[in-house]
Amino acid sequence: MDPIMTTIAAALAKEAVTSGKQALGKLLERVKERFAKDPGSEIVLASAQENPDDTKWVDALARVLDRTGEADPEFAAELRELWAAAKPEVHSVEQTASGHGVNNSNSISGKVIGNVVQAYKITGDIHGTAGTDQPSW
Repeated sequence: MDPIMTTIAAALAKEAVTSGKQALGKLLERVKERFAKDPGSEIVLASAQENPDDTKWVDALARVLDRTGEADPEFAAELRELWAAAKPEVHSVEQTASGHGVNNSNSISGKVIGNVVQAYKITGDIHGTAGTDQPSW
């Protein structure tokens, strides 16, 4: 699956719902316009927006966007263009932490090869378990 479609799906599910940001709004409107021709896709988009923290729905939306983009390369190109305009809005998020909270302000973008851990305090070693996405502590 195209990683950009996964990123767009997450932004549409979470960011576009909670913000009135102009570029994301344009991206969302274009997707809604396209999905209006396909009730199943509309349901997936609505479900992802209603459940933005549910990876099942966000992944389903990413697959629908990917499949739609493969069938219509012009639509995929348009989404990429709209995403390029919206990306700065999505990544300009203010982060705060209080008490013993942690603010990991470093951003990770693009394809990650290997493991990434962001934590407040680690005592001991961290070992990844081969073949899974779950660390062993």
